[in-house]
Amino acid sequence: VYQRQALYSILNLEVNKKIPMINFFRKIRRKLADDNQFFKYSRYAIGEILLVVIGILIALQINNWNENRLAKIEEEKYLNALLIETNTNKEFLLSLIEDRTAILNAVNYTIDYLNEPILNSDVIDSIYSKLGRTFNMSFTLLNTSTYSEMESSGRLQNITNDSLRGTIVDFYEYIEYVNNIQDRGPVHFWNQDYTPFFQKHLNYSKTIQSWNSDLGLHKLDLPPVPFWALPKTHPLKIKFYNLLSRYYTTSWWILRSQKRLLERVEKLNSMLLDNLEIETIAEPVR
Repeated sequence: VYQRQALYSILNLEVNKKIPMINFFRKIRRKLADDNQFFKYSRYAIGEILLVVIGILIALQINNWNENRLAKIEEEKYLNALLIETNTNKEFLLSLIEDRTAILNAVNYTIDYLNEPILNSDVIDSIYSKLGRTFNMSFTLLNTSTYSEMESSGRLQNITNDSLRGTIVDFYEYIEYVNNIQDRGPVHFWNQDYTPFFQKHLNYSKTIQSWNSDLGLHKLDLPPVPFWALPKTHPLKIKFYNLLSRYYTTSWWILRSQKRLLERVEKLNSMLLDNLEIETIAEPVR
């Protein structure tokens, strides 16, 4: 007993100076030990251990609460950034869908007049103008910067709502899918087949001018007999028809994919609003 008291005195000298409460309990424990009251001493020893354990648990709980609070703040920040991004993408998609619909109408208009035996000057002017629209190849290049940052940093996994996280991944993976197919199909066709054909067989520069000019086409020194007025069995006429048909098909696919992206971005936008506790949303850039 005396040896233990000496050891306690050496080890707890500085602690006793700084923590009077612990010193108080130790005095009680020492007195109990001196009186050989083993069971009472054991209870006090166990009590001390329990107090230490409870203190550690409380500290861990506070630490976990603080970490969860910081994680929630960061999650809210990124959800707000995603909402801004989806608002911008939604506005851009609406514009793309409008442009792509106009292009499909322009191609349809030209195809409808391919087999007309005689075209008056107004129709010819309109065809050149409509064809000019087909060179406006607007690609589906949406903003993905916030998602890319979250994915590369691992913060995407910090989104607590599994359904929301799945919807986010679905939308941005579909963007990547559309871009990959678009690059291999429509963009390749437009660069390798469609544009070179017009550069070779049509007054390409005049077609572009007609799209950006209020002048009548007859005032732009166009060829007097455009190739679409050739007999329908003429190889050039057939190739022109096939190119327009392919252009329509690729444009239809782009339009369909853009509409599906719009459905996904609207769903994501709604879920983000539902999951945000505090809305600090900036207006999308138009």
